[in-house]
Amino acid sequence: MTRLLARQDVASTRRAARPLRWLWRAVALGGLAALSTFAACSTEPGEKCVGGKLAADGSCAPLCDPSKCLPGNLCVDNQCLVQCDTEADCYGVVEDCVAGVDDTTGKDVNVCKLNGHAAVGGGWDKSCAFGQVECAASSCPNGFECDVAACGGHPELCLADPVACAGKTPCNVGRCSSDGTPCTVTLCAAAECRPFTCITDGSGDAFSYCAATDCLEDSECATGYYCGEVPVPRELCGSNVGSHPRCGTSLEPCIDPSQLAAPGTRNAAGETYFEGPVCVERRVCLKRNPCADCSNHRDCAALPDQLCIGAEGNAQCQTLCATDAQCLRDETCTPTGFKTCKNAHTTTCAVDADCPAAKCAPKDPAIPDGPMQCAPGGTPCTADADCADTCLDRNACVPNTGCRPAALPGGFCQHCVADSDCGAAGSNVACADVGGSLSQPEYACFDYSFEISCTSASQCPTAPSGAHGACLNETHGVDPGSSVYHKCYLPFDAQDGFTCWP
Repeated sequence: MTRLLARQDVASTRRAARPLRWLWRAVALGGLAALSTFAACSTEPGEKCVGGKLAADGSCAPLCDPSKCLPGNLCVDNQCLVQCDTEADCYGVVEDCVAGVDDTTGKDVNVCKLNGHAAVGGGWDKSCAFGQVECAASSCPNGFECDVAACGGHPELCLADPVACAGKTPCNVGRCSSDGTPCTVTLCAAAECRPFTCITDGSGDAFSYCAATDCLEDSECATGYYCGEVPVPRELCGSNVGSHPRCGTSLEPCIDPSQLAAPGTRNAAGETYFEGPVCVERRVCLKRNPCADCSNHRDCAALPDQLCIGAEGNAQCQTLCATDAQCLRDETCTPTGFKTCKNAHTTTCAVDADCPAAKCAPKDPAIPDGPMQCAPGGTPCTADADCADTCLDRNACVPNTGCRPAALPGGFCQHCVADSDCGAAGSNVACADVGGSLSQPEYACFDYSFEISCTSASQCPTAPSGAHGACLNETHGVDPGSSVYHKCYLPFDAQDGFTCWP
């Protein structure tokens, strides 16, 4: 019970660490200067010219030679690019895993491509196990990183890099006009830049990460993230909102009601604070954990073994499974009705031949004698033969009562994703962490006011599992002098303790 009553995290999500992978490219440029002098056969970039393909600048670039690419790379758009299954195979937030065509075979493939984000330390995807101090970067409202001190304190000299930003809008990859050094273009007014915040369960949380604040829609977040909500450790001035231990504590002053933003808007300072059921809430870009809305499989790539399950417009990320034992207690391992490849698990297929050909490559190209893995897919291997992929029928863990309550207020112990799924502002009914584990918590609606008095469990609400809530007493370690004595709480099981799904 202590875990629920004294929860002080910023936001708990089922998540797993995703280390950045430094993936090298090897491009055969051999006689570029000489070849660029030959006449082209076409004026369209990508068309063949004498000895190569026409580049965007009008030069004739030599043909990409796949034999000269590093293992795990393919020739796509006349470049050696890393083959991928999800963004986890690419370099942090600066690359996306996108569809392409293999120049050699003509097959559809997925490869890592730069997306217009500058590589900034302390920003997207940065672990913050030691707290907010590790999230040093800030971002514009559109999710692109800021650097108001660029070019030696003269950010006006930081101009978009025409090569890196070609065909990418927006793009904040820049170079200082003074000396050509790389810089980050700030795409908004300096006053609009907001610091990244640490999404964590507390000091030492291995699953913590830095995230941008004050988003209004998913498009303002990096790939694999969505615009969600988290409680903040500040009180709302003149009310009890934010005073519960689950909201956390802060040395910052209380938030004046005039600072609250209307739904779908930011306040005059560009912030998205709003009154939640128990705490003041803020809009933040969060990793798409199970039950986050999605439109395609790669939306769910921030965590391993997730796919986008459901009909168009009503689909959520869910975890793959083979049996119910691999799911949480409120979930059932359910057939999805489609197939994907075993290794390249976001690739849909009908037969094995639809799966991409993978190679056994070093996990870290800088350590060629180190651990090997299939690229794409990430499965450990010792030879290319270990990477033969197969097309599998897929099952996923699906909450028995759905991801969210059908209507507000959320019923007792109904599955939820955010506090607003459970209750209106000031209602005290919020989305609580009611069990599971650090990497796989279980969430359900709970009334933090302990409003219902009782003398027996039969007088307490019934959970979707069919179990009555517990009537707290000495059996549960609650003394008669406690404010929650003879109050209804979560169902109790002698083996599992307090849980909505005994």
